[in-house]
Amino acid sequence: MKYYLSALKKYAVFQGRASRREFWMFYLFNVIFMLLAVVLDFMLGTTIQSNGVILSLFSTGYFSTGYYLALLIPTVSIGVRRLHDVGKNGWIIVILYILVFLYPILRALTGRWIVLDIIAFIFNIYIIIAGIYIFVLLVSPGETKDNKFGLSPIKAQLVNDVSRPEETKIGETQRLIPEDKKIGNVEQLKKQENAEELIKAYDKVLSLNPNDAHAWFNKGLTLGNLGSFQEAIECYDEAIRINPNNADAWNNKGVAFANIGKFNEAQECFDKAKEINQKNNEYSH
Repeated sequence: MKYYLSALKKYAVFQGRASRREFWMFYLFNVIFMLLAVVLDFMLGTTIQSNGVILSLFSTGYFSTGYYLALLIPTVSIGVRRLHDVGKNGWIIVILYILVFLYPILRALTGRWIVLDIIAFIFNIYIIIAGIYIFVLLVSPGETKDNKFGLSPIKAQLVNDVSRPEETKIGETQRLIPEDKKIGNVEQLKKQENAEELIKAYDKVLSLNPNDAHAWFNKGLTLGNLGSFQEAIECYDEAIRINPNNADAWNNKGVAFANIGKFNEAQECFDKAKEINQKNNEYSH
């Protein structure tokens, strides 16, 4: 559902890229809501008829037609962004939509002049071939790297996470960390104003035991909350060196990388944390 709502927020945004999951999840919910609108037309008797014959399945009445027209622009725009994701110009899907709309008009005029019959035949062939080609592009995986149309969807999401941390995965990082590890969080630092004392305390612990992964983790957390992301990464590296399966350290290292714009490294850390958590869940079962 979040992908559907995301597409509505980008109602007429034709720039940028959309991942394969983003496009098809939107499409799934779009079809579901269209079917509900069709059912509503039948139930309320708001179907559009011509000589007692329903015109078509997806414009059977006022509700379904209204919904279709309301979602037409975001449907086209997310299709354009999906083609951008595979490195293709989005105009090819716009042209296809235009031809699909013009085809019924052209078909109604066939039989009057041979020229129109030939044009209608060419339209038929083009729509079929273009439709198959675009469908293949829509189901294809996107380019993993940035292209001329924008950042990769993964990197764009990380940029979004950093710019709006309170609404995203990065904003939830503290809540993902066990309570006993929340020693250097922002709220605590604001109340006690003792970040430097905390860091000195961790340094003292580490001077006595350099292999204290817990101390390295908390020092990294404190430094990260202070905005010293590079130093925080070094602390998380130490925690990971001691315990390579420390999913929290991998996750927070990814957050730190994202905050300094190293999104590829951040994604690798997030993937590693996810892999460790999945393995731990398998073992627990």
